Amino acid sequence: LTLDAGPGWASYVWYTWSYSATDRTLSPNYLSSYTYDVSVTDANGCIGTASLSIIVNPNPTPVISGGPDFCGSGMLTTDTFNSYYWSTGASTQSISVNTSGSYSVTVTDTNDCTGTASQNIIVTPSVYIPDNNFYNYIINTLGFTSVGPNEICAAEAAAFTGTIDITSLGISDLTGIEAFTALTR
Repeated sequence: LTLDAGPGWASYVWYTWSYSATDRTLSPNYLSSYTYDVSVTDANGCIGTASLSIIVNPNPTPVISGGPDFCGSGMLTTDTFNSYYWSTGASTQSISVNTSGSYSVTVTDTNDCTGTASQNIIVTPSVYIPDNNFYNYIINTLGFTSVGPNEICAAEAAAFTGTIDITSLGISDLTGIEAFTALTR
C-alpha cells in the first residue's frame, strides 16, 4: 500500500498514529484500517490538508463440514461465500468425495478477499448387496446403516459378530456375504 499526496508541493507532512513523515508518498508497513492525514504546503506557504480512510477487510475463514470419515462416499461443504475453488477443481459450495486424501477449498467473499481451509478425509469401502431381500434384512433386522442404494459399509459388516438367518426370506443372491468376516455361525 502506497499513499501519494501528488506532485508539485513544496513540503509534505503525513500524520499517522505512530509517526509523521515528510515524503510525497507514505508506505505503511502495517495493514489495518486507519485514517491517514496529509498536509501539503505550496511555494507561497499556503497549506492544504486531506484525509484518506483505508479499510482493511479481514480474510474469510471458511470451515469445511462433513467427514473426516465416510463409507463409500460423502459430501464436503463450506459456508456461503461469493465463489469457491476446491482442490478437485470444483467451483461449488459442496463436493462429493469417494477417495481418501486431503481436500481444500479457497473461497472469495464480497470484498474480493480470499481464505483457505483443508481437511483430511478417510473413505472406507462400501459393499454392494444386489438382492433386495438380503439388503432389507441387513438394514431393517440387523440395524446396519445404508450408505447408498443397496450399499452398506464394509467396516460395519466386518465388525458384525452375530448370526445371519436367511431362511424363508426369499433371498436368491448372497453377494456381499463375504464382507461379514466375523460371523459366529
